[in-house]
Amino acid sequence: MKQFIKCITLIAGIVVLAACGGKGEQTDEKKDVTYSYSHENSVMEWTAFKFESKAPVKGTFNKITITSVSEAADVKTLAESFGFTIPVSSIETQDESRNAKIIEFFFGTMSTVDLTGHIVKLADDGTAELEVTMNGITDLVKGKYEIADKNFSFKATMDIAKWNTSKAIDVLNAACKENHTENGVTKVWSEVDLSFTTKVVENAK
Repeated sequence: MKQFIKCITLIAGIVVLAACGGKGEQTDEKKDVTYSYSHENSVMEWTAFKFESKAPVKGTFNKITITSVSEAADVKTLAESFGFTIPVSSIETQDESRNAKIIEFFFGTMSTVDLTGHIVKLADDGTAELEVTMNGITDLVKGKYEIADKNFSFKATMDIAKWNTSKAIDVLNAACKENHTENGVTKVWSEVDLSFTTKVVENAK
């Protein structure tokens, strides 16, 4: 019996030591890092539509200023701090004549020099709210966002009619009637697709 008790005690001791040893070997995989914004790793694109057949016209802006906190503990927190200022004079559609007409007849009719805004909310379900100011009006754009590793992306469809742009669209259509007419109908849609992607910088503490 004594031998049996000694044997059980020895086995129990080995189990305890093994458990303690295993726990000591575990490492915390959480990275001790922060994240910051990089303009060089960012792309903003928009797609407008003309004709009743909704032909896409793609473009971007050559100058975009993004503001954010200098560093954040995670990508989502960093993205939630994003604000932006975009000079409309930097619009780029790979067509100088079209660029000039959009600046003069669309944005010029509204007397809009800059587009400004900021991220209002990034919900856990992947939905996002962006506040945009244009033509003296501030309103929300609702879309979707994704975070994968150090990559953040946002996509949405912006109905620019909410910013009282109907007159500006009419003036642009009149100035570009030949290029905006299909089957006798001159049309530019008020919906504009937006896309923003960025790869943030990981900083070791």
